[in-house]
Amino acid sequence: MSTTDATWEERQALKRAERRLAFLQRLQEVTHGVHASDNLDDIMVDMSRDICALFGCDRLTLYAATLGRTGIKSRIKTGMDSFKDFELPITETSIAGYVALHKRSFNIKDVYDADELQSLTPNLRFLDKVDQRTGFRSREMVVAPIVNPRNGELLGVLQLINNRLGGPFSELIKEGALELCKTLAVAFERHMKDNVTVVTRFDPLVALGHLAPPELELAKRSARRKQQNLEDVLVDDFQVTLEQLGASYAKFFDVPYESFRIDRDKPAGRYTLKRQFVEHNGWLVLAEDAGTLTVVALYPDRLRATRAVENLFPDHDVELRVTTRREFLRMVEHIYGKVGTSRTAQSPEALMERMQRIVSEALAMEAPEWHALVRAAPAQSEDDDRTAGRGMRVNLEIKLKAS
Repeated sequence: MSTTDATWEERQALKRAERRLAFLQRLQEVTHGVHASDNLDDIMVDMSRDICALFGCDRLTLYAATLGRTGIKSRIKTGMDSFKDFELPITETSIAGYVALHKRSFNIKDVYDADELQSLTPNLRFLDKVDQRTGFRSREMVVAPIVNPRNGELLGVLQLINNRLGGPFSELIKEGALELCKTLAVAFERHMKDNVTVVTRFDPLVALGHLAPPELELAKRSARRKQQNLEDVLVDDFQVTLEQLGASYAKFFDVPYESFRIDRDKPAGRYTLKRQFVEHNGWLVLAEDAGTLTVVALYPDRLRATRAVENLFPDHDVELRVTTRREFLRMVEHIYGKVGTSRTAQSPEALMERMQRIVSEALAMEAPEWHALVRAAPAQSEDDDRTAGRGMRVNLEIKLKAS
């Protein structure tokens, strides 16, 4: 092979890798939206067009298993808004039913090609009743089961219909569909349970003895009233330390807690993802050692479900860790540097945070039994607000930590 040929192949391989990375990043945004939703149906309706655009399909259908697990019922079906929901039996009488029954996935070039269906599996058949009623002609199809990862129970089926580019869907599209199904499985299990109390990552604070149950409930109400992050309220108003929060998160997610360390080396360049991606998705690579990546995340369960790290770095093992929101932001700043001073470093909020950090770190070294809280002082008059650009009033409160 000539050098020119080798260079051309390398360029093509690089382009394929770039397209793959772009696709996986867009898929990560979709899965992030699914996880962040309080209502699975609403978010899927809102995101269905984005999902179709990502996978390059004309239509998609999302089925959910019925209560008795004897059938699957359509919950989302793009392009068929006027067509009522329909239910299919979990049998071999349809492609979706076959996938639900055997929990297999398929990438089909033409659902009307009986020979192709027979080549995939002898009993695979396409049910064309929907096409007959709507006048739509199904061709290419990727169909995958949504399965509970804990017990293998069927939760639903995802169906992507007709490649906008023509021809069969690529294997990357099928791979992406399988990853989306894993995310949907987590969301299905979370949202489809009736009368089940959702345990949060903050609840182990009570089990670990760091807070009494009424205190945690009070903190939650305070965070809602102030429209603040619960983690901030716990640290600033209830004297919960970052280490205590980290222990709570570690117990909840069943992964080790990773605290911020200023002396930690920055990860190698190939493991440093774009800052916007890291901040948006809430995870980053801390280190690589002998083929194992140490990855810290705000929500390790979501990251584990999407397998985003494995998709981006397929030749590596992954060791997941969890951290607090404050420490994650400090890790991002340590790796990527500070953002522009015009907005962040000189803002009152940033200055307050910096003062809080300086005082807290000083006390931690010299008097660890004390806790400091830096607050903005209330305005004494209208002049206080008008002179904010020339100075800032603060209150420094130092308390003895509860034993």
